[in-house]
This record gives sequence, structure tokens and C-alpha cells, in this order.
Amino acid sequence: MNTTKYLLAKYIPDLHRFEPRNIGVIVWSPLGIEARFLAEYPNRPGEVDGRSIPGFVTSASAYKQWVRYWRDAISGTSIRPTRLHRSVATDGARQLRRGGCRLGAG
Repeated sequence: MNTTKYLLAKYIPDLHRFEPRNIGVIVWSPLGIEARFLAEYPNRPGEVDGRSIPGFVTSASAYKQWVRYWRDAISGTSIRPTRLHRSVATDGARQLRRGGCRLGAG
């Protein structure tokens, strides 16, 4: 891969209103893959500080499981950027959406 691509992790507190909130980002570049999620400890990826979970998240334990799931997925080969679908993965209230390519890298 010679471009930088990213996915936005979104949380949808109310599926009827469908107002997604950005809660993380996963980035692929020629140098590797990185991710950041809200409420993670700065130097401990995958470990969530329960006191920092945003108030709009309805289940702290489910959020922690979700972050662990995506951390495990990106450390393996089960998740890669794609051009086929705008929404890459979803489980109802949480989803990953293709963000596109970063232009002007340098």
C-alpha cells in the first residue's frame, strides 16, 4: 500500500435517531497500522479508562469489549481497508466507516 487510508469508528447511542458519534480511528500507511479509541490510556492501547468513557456510551463494559475486539482484529490480518463498501463493519450501535485517503502526506 502506498497511500494512507483510515476508518472512522462510530458509536450510535440511539439507533432510531441514527446520530453517529466518532469514537476512534484506524489508520493504515506504508509504515504500518495504528488505532486510537476514546477513553484508552495514552500509553496502553486497548486498555480503557472507565472514568473517561463518554457519557453518550450506554454500556461501559460493552464499550471495553468492543475496543478489545478491534485491537485484536487490527493486530491480525482480519481487517484491511477496502474500496468495496462504505460501511466496513457494524454491530448495530457501533460501526466502522471508510474515511478515505489522506492527501498531501509528507
